[in-house]
Amino acid sequence: LELLETAVNVAAKNFDAQLTLDIMLQHGAANSVRVQGRDVAIKLPSASIAISAINAELTLDDAAQQWQGNWALDAIAVESESLAVPALKAAGTLTILADVVKFTGSISSDDKTYETTFTGEYSLQKPSASHLKLLHAQVPFSGGVISVNTAKIPLAPNMPIALTLAVEKVAIDTLMQALTGSKATASGVVSGKLPLRISKTGVITVGKTSLKAEGPGIIALSPEAIPGDNAQVAMVRDLLKNLHYTVLALELDMAPDNTLSATLAVEGANPDAQNGRPVKLNVHLSGDLLNFIVQNTQLMTDPKSFIEQKNHE
Repeated sequence: LELLETAVNVAAKNFDAQLTLDIMLQHGAANSVRVQGRDVAIKLPSASIAISAINAELTLDDAAQQWQGNWALDAIAVESESLAVPALKAAGTLTILADVVKFTGSISSDDKTYETTFTGEYSLQKPSASHLKLLHAQVPFSGGVISVNTAKIPLAPNMPIALTLAVEKVAIDTLMQALTGSKATASGVVSGKLPLRISKTGVITVGKTSLKAEGPGIIALSPEAIPGDNAQVAMVRDLLKNLHYTVLALELDMAPDNTLSATLAVEGANPDAQNGRPVKLNVHLSGDLLNFIVQNTQLMTDPKSFIEQKNHE
């Protein structure tokens, strides 16, 4: 049985998809299903996705009482004002049993800068047990890489998610601008671990985090970024106008009122202040980094909420 040139349209709130679909069913000595899709166009409020081809082929294993086969997506193109994503491709395996669907797959760009490998299963009898396991996922960010290794993400709604982001060689300048409302500049890169937890209601909390610079650099804070009106604060302002650091650590943690607390610990010297003598400073920073983390994490784990929030704004 062949269904050819089938036009499929899917419409929902903030979502629209169109594609052409061919379905081939074969019954006999060998039972198989082959699905071929093309000209896939998906529209979201803040992005559009085009997929040149979708291919899936399954055969029935009578002895094991299951369907099994492969799937692939070719030339996935994402267009967005806020994201610059190269062309992607995806492929994997699919197994369908009486009460569960199991899958594996990978998504990557040609240069492997964007890359995800995963496994998962969806239980028809117990949806709450359904999950996606990220074996590895990485995206480039501000000159470095943010990755996740071995994270289990429930597919059922309203389930908590815990994962740890590995931050590798990310520009300090990006973080400092987020922490100070663009009142600071910095050179150098930091690396470390950033644990996150997303509650059932979607509230994101940041665990105790330490991001450390991998070498010397320069940091410059505008005087208005450091409030206060005494001699000690004035000295700190002068030192941080042009501090050549040898050691830098950015400590993040959640305060009791669920705001993000950030402390900058630096060692170095300002050649223009205090006769260039070495100093050690611990400076508390309070900017909008939590919102920065929330939005970037939401985009990965809950794009619907991110899009609705942006529409509201």
